[in-house]
Amino acid sequence: MGGELNPAPEAAEAGTPPMAPARGGRPDAGGVGAPCTFLFTDVEGHSAMWAEDEGATVGVLERHDATIATVVGEHRGRVVKYEGDGVMAVFDDPVDAVDAARAAQEQLRELEWHGEGLRVRMGLHVGPAFERDGDYLGPSVILAARLCDAAHGGQVVASEPLALLAPDARWQALGEHRFRGVAHAQRVFQLPIDGLPAAFPPLRHVEAGTDRLPRPRTAFVGRQRELDEVLQALTTHQVVTLTSIGGGGKSRLAVEVARAGLDRFVDGADLLDLTAVDEGAALPGALTTMLGLDVAGTSASESLRRASEFLADRRVLLVVDNCEHLLDNVAELVDGLVDACPHLRILATSREPLRVDGEHVVQLPSLDTDSAVALFLDRSPIAVDDDGTVRRICERLDGIPLAIELAAARTSHLGVVELADRLDDRFRLLTGGRRRVARQQTLQATLDWSCNLLDRDERRLLRRLSAFAGSFPLEWVEGLEEPDPDGVVDALGSLVDRSMVVHDHESGRYRLLETVRLYAGQLLVDAGEAHEVRSRHRDVMVGVLRRHPLEATMLASSTSRALAASYPDLRAAVEWSIGNGEWEVAADLVHRLPGVAALADRPDVTEWVDEVLRHLGGDTDLAFRCMAAGVIAHSFESERPDADGGDPSPPRTLRRLAAVERRARERDDGLATLTLMGVALYYAGIGLGAGDAGILGASEACRQEAIARAELDPPTAWRSYALGIGGILALADDVVRATELLRLASGRDGGFANPEYLAAFALALQMQGDPDALTCATAARGRAMTGYGLFTALTAEVLALADDGDVDAARRELAEAAPDVAKVGPMLRSSYVITAAGVALATGEPDRASRWLGAASGLGDTFTTPTAFVLYGRFVSEVRAALSADHARRLRGEGRAIGLDGACAEILRW
Repeated sequence: MGGELNPAPEAAEAGTPPMAPARGGRPDAGGVGAPCTFLFTDVEGHSAMWAEDEGATVGVLERHDATIATVVGEHRGRVVKYEGDGVMAVFDDPVDAVDAARAAQEQLRELEWHGEGLRVRMGLHVGPAFERDGDYLGPSVILAARLCDAAHGGQVVASEPLALLAPDARWQALGEHRFRGVAHAQRVFQLPIDGLPAAFPPLRHVEAGTDRLPRPRTAFVGRQRELDEVLQALTTHQVVTLTSIGGGGKSRLAVEVARAGLDRFVDGADLLDLTAVDEGAALPGALTTMLGLDVAGTSASESLRRASEFLADRRVLLVVDNCEHLLDNVAELVDGLVDACPHLRILATSREPLRVDGEHVVQLPSLDTDSAVALFLDRSPIAVDDDGTVRRICERLDGIPLAIELAAARTSHLGVVELADRLDDRFRLLTGGRRRVARQQTLQATLDWSCNLLDRDERRLLRRLSAFAGSFPLEWVEGLEEPDPDGVVDALGSLVDRSMVVHDHESGRYRLLETVRLYAGQLLVDAGEAHEVRSRHRDVMVGVLRRHPLEATMLASSTSRALAASYPDLRAAVEWSIGNGEWEVAADLVHRLPGVAALADRPDVTEWVDEVLRHLGGDTDLAFRCMAAGVIAHSFESERPDADGGDPSPPRTLRRLAAVERRARERDDGLATLTLMGVALYYAGIGLGAGDAGILGASEACRQEAIARAELDPPTAWRSYALGIGGILALADDVVRATELLRLASGRDGGFANPEYLAAFALALQMQGDPDALTCATAARGRAMTGYGLFTALTAEVLALADDGDVDAARRELAEAAPDVAKVGPMLRSSYVITAAGVALATGEPDRASRWLGAASGLGDTFTTPTAFVLYGRFVSEVRAALSADHARRLRGEGRAIGLDGACAEILRW
């Protein structure tokens, strides 16, 4: 090991050229600059020092820090930072660094610790580095730290580039060594110091690549953000715990984190898998066996002591996998290791936190859809090119990696469409994986394992939470648990910790993943509690609706928008009541829901109304409220992505409308006024599309009656909506009157502000050439709550821009609205196409306009919204004035042939 320094020039590695830096040079702030010399130090045996005499340790380490700081300063260096019981310092001149290391060792030997000198190991290296916020990063820093870690107390070791630049130091060659995180083997040298020991044991480093981590057989997909988050957490926390639902990918991520972080842990990374450990008393023995320590016949406490001694001064990452079934024992083990091993980092995986002091918990979310799809495609044994169906499968499986891998394996004998159709029976479908541990061979087994770890109260709450179809606040859970809500907060918090329930911190609401909800729902049935709990859930939802005025939930209002997030549970409550024949309760729910359903993009209300009225009878106040709800819900149906033009049975619809009209005329209240106006709107849609003067006459009669009533009514939401619908209908024959009614409805003259009617008001201004139309339309578009309001405002804005001569801006607005167009039903898409035809007319392109008007009108009778009907008639007249009848007819035929989708594609390219 001895010998003079005589390195070959090509032996210098780690990217550090063997050249001396200029004296006084500094690295460029924020980048890689001139080479710097790095000195790392660390006190040997400091863990035992703390355990033996904490008070004396504090004193001697304070003197140690002061000595290092003084010596570094005297040799023109500076201390960059203190890490634990060590120091990182930087010098411009490598000779200064060597002299500082020698002087520091001489002085530190004078610091006595129980009769002995303080033993400090040191490492030196020179090379370029990246400076950021006063710290240094890069390969040169890593190698200097590795050299320090490899040394023994009292020993100073250096890299070959450093030794070359300080040849007068009489270096002792220690041979060639490999270090973790350093690409090439390094020649290492020891600095002789007069009066201090010259002989030391072999260097204590672990060579690169000697980790005992399992080698995955599959690609690591997704989770890069979480991997980076955990790596960052391990730099500042000694204990990091990964939690997730069973099958969430904790173990795989932990191994990938360990492998990615190997260059940070000079003494390696180890995996302690507790899958096969059944008793807490066996934990210390499992740890010492994994570490390769011979402790046969010793007690658990002695095994733990030996493991602690072995790890005391090592920089190791210990992955403790699958902790949940031995949680208290693992927490005790981790506490003991952390106290004895200051450089040790522990990464635990568990379905809930360990709850030890200083623990940092990273709760692993489900995979995002793109990552889930990538995982499915990677794990599928055959090539799958139906990405849309795969996305639906992954979303239904909540992005749970185990579920996705089991589903992907099924594609060996099931098509993805067949697989998607069978996901309601996922617990029988998703099995396989003989090489997995037993609890991960099926999705059912994984959830059984998680559920068996819950106590009685937690299991009871979990199965009751399956009654919720969507997200829910705490107060609903407490209502579900009446008359005994005590302990709900603790049990719910425990389920969140175990990742069985998801908590959204921003909204404060909770939810179950669909997979967990289906599993817990079967537990509820098996426990014989389903009828009681679902009835209680229904009562909770009735109470939620009854807390708000009827007009707030029936109409599209801010309250309806807030309740739209709760619509899955409101819908479940209705369907439970209908399924049990509880018609009055169902009607009480249904008649309050048109506005909420519209803002939740659900078309259920009209179907429910028909079902309820068949059983309820038609002469009660509640029955009329349901009739009104059906009419109002119809006015929102243009929102529906699956809405179609026309009516499947116009005669039956007309008979039903006549019955509702008769009942409304018999009443004298705001709801009756609004219902009459809703009937008028319904009649108008049918009459305009069919060109039926009789139906249009019925619409006009209802409209005039409703307006007369509304003008006498006090200011209410009912009045505002009635006037708004009346204003929309008046656009067809009296724009001035329409403007007046819409001004009242939109809140411009003491009425109730409503952004949907503000949009129609903007269109009325545009139709009259009012210069305020554009400003009003922009405001309405920003406030719109429904698709109808949004597209009416868009129409007014685009046509106002075209009127002002800014056709390019009008086209841009149409193009930017394309993503919204893809989400709505044909009635609103036809409105969009009609609007584009108006812009085409403004640019002098009647051929294009005629083609698009044909595409818009190809859906049947009620092919678009009332406001768009008005524009359609106006634009058809302009086309007829510009083109011959035969030419216009041919173009309209072409438009009907390409349909709405073809027209929308042409508009986007226009």
